[in-house]
Amino acid sequence: LKEKYPDIIIKKYPKKITKCIQVESIIENSDIVLDGTDNFVVRKIINKACLIKNKKLIIGAVEGYSGQLMTVIPDKSACYECVYENLIDNNSCSDTGVLAPLVGMISSMMAIECINIITGNKSSYENKLLIINGLNVSVDIMSTKRNKACETSCIKIK
Repeated sequence: LKEKYPDIIIKKYPKKITKCIQVESIIENSDIVLDGTDNFVVRKIINKACLIKNKKLIIGAVEGYSGQLMTVIPDKSACYECVYENLIDNNSCSDTGVLAPLVGMISSMMAIECINIITGNKSSYENKLLIINGLNVSVDIMSTKRNKACETSCIKIK
């Protein structure tokens, strides 16, 4: 990317995310946030920070043989908590394991989605949840919508 786009800035943040304010400062100068974290608590924190800072968010996850992908567009689409209201972390990916090729699939699809959005194309997963079953390689796309009772209050955050 640096070779093709010399002005691009790519940063990694190895510190553990525990508070929304951490994410807000990390994403301040970002156009799009890609979330590949492995637990619901951190995803909720990133989701809220992106809504507060009005940042587009692409979320990819894999657990066992199942992969999911969705995009959150502030003021337009359902957020992570609209779709997953009452999730509780029982296990991490290291506890349950993941199908490695599915991780590559989801991350590649996240990259394509990011490129689509950056280049001005419409999001493929706005108000959609893509679910891939790695056991039989089936793909389901569920429509999502904003939830007025959303814990994050994505409808009210500006």
